[in-house]
Amino acid sequence: MRCLTTIVTWPLLAHGTALRASGMGPSWQEAVECSNSVTRLSTEMRQLLHAHQVVDRNCADAKRYYQTQAKHVDKAIAYYKSRARARPSDDELTKRYTERYTGSMCMKTYDAFFNKDGDTRLEVSKICLGRIRLAPGSMLDDSLGHAAKEACPDARAMQARVNMLRSAKAKKVGQCRKDKKELKDQLDKKRAQEDALEDKHYDHHDNKQDLRKKIAKEVTDKFCAVIQKNYKFKEQVIQTFWHNSCD
Repeated sequence: MRCLTTIVTWPLLAHGTALRASGMGPSWQEAVECSNSVTRLSTEMRQLLHAHQVVDRNCADAKRYYQTQAKHVDKAIAYYKSRARARPSDDELTKRYTERYTGSMCMKTYDAFFNKDGDTRLEVSKICLGRIRLAPGSMLDDSLGHAAKEACPDARAMQARVNMLRSAKAKKVGQCRKDKKELKDQLDKKRAQEDALEDKHYDHHDNKQDLRKKIAKEVTDKFCAVIQKNYKFKEQVIQTFWHNSCD
């Protein structure tokens, strides 16, 4: 009789358990989806906060670099103005051209492989392929799922925070790009003034153009030997080379 009772009772218990489990199903599913949403948003929030720090640091580094380069150009301009009547030797001309073109390639390499500027990366590639030259005058070729909407207020609050961080990051990147462009434009104007004064200062050298091309090629070959070998594959090697050559 005990065995019969067990046989009869077990299906009833199983059926009752199934009913209870079925009744708990939707609430349990919402809890799981809410937990997953909170975890995902928490991860994205941490990533965005880190991204903000990276943007701040990289932007500050870039602006400081452009400002430093502008100061170097100001010194060069002052040098040419103070020695307007001097007749420098070929050795001095070689030294000045080497500094000038090394500085130019340093800046292009920085923009291409630190700032990841697409236009400059293309320009550097063209320089290394010999399609354009480094010397002045030829520098450029003419949301949450259904369960989270109402059933997961924690996720909703975190989503609002994530949206705010996304928007703030986009604005910060845009402002940094604008600030860097203004600094680069200022630097380009100073470079143009430097080039004009340089040409005037060394005008008496009959071999000026040949020497300029020779040095520009030497500097280009030095940089491109590293850039071409590591472009898109080991760009950290290019960055290390930049630090050793330009920093």
